[in-house]
Amino acid sequence: LYRFLNENENFESLKEYYKDFFNLNFRKEGNEFNQYYYLELNEDGKSNVPSDYRDYLKSEFIIIGMLFLKMYKLDGNIELDSISDFINLLYEEYEEEKNALRKLINDNSSDKGTDTTDQRFEDIIRKSFVKFGELGWLMWDDESEKNKFKILPSFERLRIAYQPQIETIDDLIKDVKNAE
Repeated sequence: LYRFLNENENFESLKEYYKDFFNLNFRKEGNEFNQYYYLELNEDGKSNVPSDYRDYLKSEFIIIGMLFLKMYKLDGNIELDSISDFINLLYEEYEEEKNALRKLINDNSSDKGTDTTDQRFEDIIRKSFVKFGELGWLMWDDESEKNKFKILPSFERLRIAYQPQIETIDDLIKDVKNAE
């Protein structure tokens, strides 16, 4: 599929197709070795895709992705390559961030319930990474296990969209802590 899209005439043809029929922009980002493709809404935020076929990334997943990128890229934890490593690092070295993340998830969760237990909290983290896999932002080493992964260039979409928030996530965490 990647080789197909990499042919310029195929990319241009699909770009026109998505524009004409769905009112979407088909984009190519990254450089030669880290190139990826994605669909994006037009500037007006509208498309011809029926609402039954739309899927929105839950706010708690975005928050988890932002914290993951902070830990991975900004803090230099480049060995982070599994959900269990992420959870362990949260519990061992990011206690303040873990508590703020738990509070944010409780406040923003689209899956409302009582306070987040450790198991429910970890399940939400796992679900977010599974969603990242579905979006093509990461690839599982073992599709049946879904723990260890390789980060793909398309994960950059989250970083690009939320770069200012990722860089200031510590301030957000302090604000959440002070609000308690």
